[in-house]
Amino acid sequence: MLQFATCFPKSVYPNGEPWAYNVRLDTLFSILKQGEVQYGEELTLRGNDMDKFYHLSGGPFLLMNSHTLLIKNLEEIKKLIINKKFIPFPPTRRLYFYSGYHVDYNLEKFPPFDGYEQEGNLNIIARAILFKPELINTWKSIGYSEVCDDFNEVVIHGLFLTLDPPSQVQHAFEKLVLNLEKFIEMGFRLTDRIIVDVLQFYEYELAELGELLWRVFRSIRTGESDFAFIFGLFKIRIDYLPEHMELLRRAKSADIVKPFLEDFVPNVFLSNDNIK
Repeated sequence: MLQFATCFPKSVYPNGEPWAYNVRLDTLFSILKQGEVQYGEELTLRGNDMDKFYHLSGGPFLLMNSHTLLIKNLEEIKKLIINKKFIPFPPTRRLYFYSGYHVDYNLEKFPPFDGYEQEGNLNIIARAILFKPELINTWKSIGYSEVCDDFNEVVIHGLFLTLDPPSQVQHAFEKLVLNLEKFIEMGFRLTDRIIVDVLQFYEYELAELGELLWRVFRSIRTGESDFAFIFGLFKIRIDYLPEHMELLRRAKSADIVKPFLEDFVPNVFLSNDNIK
């Protein structure tokens, strides 16, 4: 809160009212005092746990080097979470699919002006989770039960960035399904919005990957018909008019929805072999 007051004057806030701007001074001192009682000499009044996590997890480096550094510093990262109760700020908006995990951390500001975590920081944490899923249980052990919801989109997006070349379709299918099942068991979800993001990301490669992606989606989302599955994607993609909703509510087969989707994905994804 002290950093918010010094780094972000009132004039830079969208509504002119900073996060926690009206906290009484005696309340602030009480919080600091309780922190001192709980953590003793380990209490740090200045510093940035996110910055420490960033460097321990290999944030400045590209994928391979950051993986090596994360493995080396894994125990230090767990100590940061368990002993210092490091939990990121909550996400402020949904994350859109992007082409890589190398983030220019210098472009981000700390503390975030609105009290929510910066997107670049969330991507750094998601990368660490993808490398070491056991970090999820570490966070849950200190009461951060929302970790899967907070990082659902960016983590599941990351799994789809690891697709093997189309020439190794069966291996890519088995690997992706296995990884998805592992994360879903922890509490992550393959949502309609994520599926739409993945299709848009691979828009120009669906001729090679469309069948593979369909098999992966349907292997994970087994509790619904093909029609219900595609209908869910359609709802994400299109803002319905009331008459469209009524028409689709009466739909009895996927063939009714298919014409609406022809400009959404190539025919390979919605071929007759896939929709039954």
